[in-house]
Amino acid sequence: MDVDNRDIFPAQHLVDIYGLVKPLLVNPIIDQAFQARERTAVTAKTGYHRQGRLGMILVLISMLITLASASALPLFPNFESRFEVLSFAAIGFGALGLFLQIHLILTRRKQTWLLNRFAAERLRSIKFQAYVLAEVASPSDLQHRVDAFLIAEIAKLESELNTGAAALRLFSARAATVKASPKGTGIEAQSDIAAAAQAAYRELRINYQKRFAAGEVEAVNTAQRITVTAADLLYLAGAMLIIGGLVTKLLLPEAKALPHWIDFFGLSAFVVGLLKTIMDNASLAETSRARYEDYIQEIQECETELAEELADFPSMVRRIERVVLAELGQFCQEASRISYRL
Repeated sequence: MDVDNRDIFPAQHLVDIYGLVKPLLVNPIIDQAFQARERTAVTAKTGYHRQGRLGMILVLISMLITLASASALPLFPNFESRFEVLSFAAIGFGALGLFLQIHLILTRRKQTWLLNRFAAERLRSIKFQAYVLAEVASPSDLQHRVDAFLIAEIAKLESELNTGAAALRLFSARAATVKASPKGTGIEAQSDIAAAAQAAYRELRINYQKRFAAGEVEAVNTAQRITVTAADLLYLAGAMLIIGGLVTKLLLPEAKALPHWIDFFGLSAFVVGLLKTIMDNASLAETSRARYEDYIQEIQECETELAEELADFPSMVRRIERVVLAELGQFCQEASRISYRL
């Protein structure tokens, strides 16, 4: 996506197209609450991954210096004092990396990221659940109905979030959707308002989510074409070098330096490969691809079922939102298990 969150902050031309239901598309009550949570989530996520990766890289440097010292020291006995300096450098890098890891745990940055991401996505869902109000609203009271609904639902969400991480563990997609259809005042809904709301929901919620998920799958596939190849090459290089070092020791016992250098580069390849594996797991790349592929399929299947059942608009919103929120629950479970620790 060139511009993020175009579903909750639609482009002006879409606001103009669906102008009859503008209070649903542009509403400061929900928009400001979402922006606050979104900013905090993005900042915490960026900080978590940046600090976690830096800590891992520092530990890697410490390990590589240690390997280099162990491999090269027998070859340069007259420079033992200089290798002591390398040892102190290894200790310094390792200690700093460990400090960054401990700091991540103590500051609970991952929890801050996940809780605010969870809150932002719940707010996004609340905004789209309000679209069913167009079924019973008139042009004069749509704004009032939407504002009252959003204020009430945001208050409920804040009470839920007050429990902290427990809100994620206790989350239920079914419980997070409005169960009852909106009730009117005895006046039939304006068909043009209801039609505009349905069209806007299909475009901004259903179609947007499918495009977003498809874009994420493509982004992961593009990244993995490089990263998976690199991981395979590191593993193969490490294995070949370790075997080559053993062969060299057996066939060329008079060679003193070569086996040490082969061992160093072989072990280094394995260490770098391990670092890359940990970073890949922390990025959720592989699990995200599978989750988004399933997500697209579930939305499409839900659309098909709704069409076959001739479901009304409130039913469509409830069932689509349950699919969307179920994916949010899966993400939170997966993300809660990642770490940058060895």
